[in-house]
Amino acid sequence: MISTRRHFLAGTLGAAAAQIGCGPVKHQALRAYAFVANSEGSTVAVADLATFAVARQIRLDDQPSQVIAPAGRASVYVLTPASGALHEIAVQQLKVQRKLRVGQTAVSMRLAPDENAIYVLLSQPRKLVRVVLDRFVVDWELPLPMGGADFDLGEYFDPEIKAKRQVGAVSYGANGGFAFFDPAERKLFPTTALDGELGAVRFQYGKELIVANLSRRSLSVYNSVLRKRMTELPLKNRPDHLCFTADFGQLFVTGEGSDAVSVVYPDSTPEVAETVLA
Repeated sequence: MISTRRHFLAGTLGAAAAQIGCGPVKHQALRAYAFVANSEGSTVAVADLATFAVARQIRLDDQPSQVIAPAGRASVYVLTPASGALHEIAVQQLKVQRKLRVGQTAVSMRLAPDENAIYVLLSQPRKLVRVVLDRFVVDWELPLPMGGADFDLGEYFDPEIKAKRQVGAVSYGANGGFAFFDPAERKLFPTTALDGELGAVRFQYGKELIVANLSRRSLSVYNSVLRKRMTELPLKNRPDHLCFTADFGQLFVTGEGSDAVSVVYPDSTPEVAETVLA
């Protein structure tokens, strides 16, 4: 689970070199780091995983909330919501090398499925923006009709075009609705109204969207291709936090109301398998 004070959202870099010759091959030690967003200290702590010690504190001009580490880049990206800024930290130099203010205030960010861009949900102004990482600029934006609480991106194979298609969804929180959007067409679909306050939205394989209803303490599962609801799953606890396994075969749900973890199987016929006391 994510701490309210520090968000540990990962970041590693490995570098290995070998000397080839007649003698034995010599390897340099693998260097790996974890980047921790320390909101109270307005820093990103860099932990050396070889020694399990803090190697450096990278100071920012505001409180960070999230860290994203694309697998194919030697950089990590940090969001500071109160200033609406995205920071790029070079892993080798362990310092901020670029900063981009994308809005007045932000809510959250997500890495695009192809890892070439980062999407940022803004609260002021109310919009979703896409930052292309190579040039580190906003290349398009999507205005929203109301303030967003959360969003997610997914990808699935479309047999009609014989290629992968990206899909997105944004939750409007206390406004009681959510909407799908098409990143390729830069199009926002009409709002789907639901009773109660909505929380997180998460895609499974891209074709199914799971919407957390905080007021009803339930999960609504939607077909993202048809944009229609498949089922609603009642829970014993409020779905504040949603966490998939790596293969998306199981979903773990925790939240206010119970010291328990609800285990959900979202495949084919979605069901709540069990609720385990933590």
